[in-house]
Amino acid sequence: VRKKVSLCIVALLLYILILPYAGFVLSTGLFALGCMWALEERRPWVLVGSPILITALVLVVFAKFISMPLPKGVGLFADFSRLFY
Repeated sequence: VRKKVSLCIVALLLYILILPYAGFVLSTGLFALGCMWALEERRPWVLVGSPILITALVLVVFAKFISMPLPKGVGLFADFSRLFY
């Protein structure tokens, strides 16, 4: 259990570090994937589907309903983010 929590904390720290550069969409998806992997989820459809669903739901709530700006990232990451919001 301690190892799983430690890996999720590391994933959170990496998320915080890469968020301004990679943008919300990519960073959040990778963070969700990393935490699920650390918590020993191995079903491929869950590892792919859950980060997409989590990212989409948070994006809709914050960017569309609340109109809160989310980090778009820089360079190619910003271009990628503009596809979604």
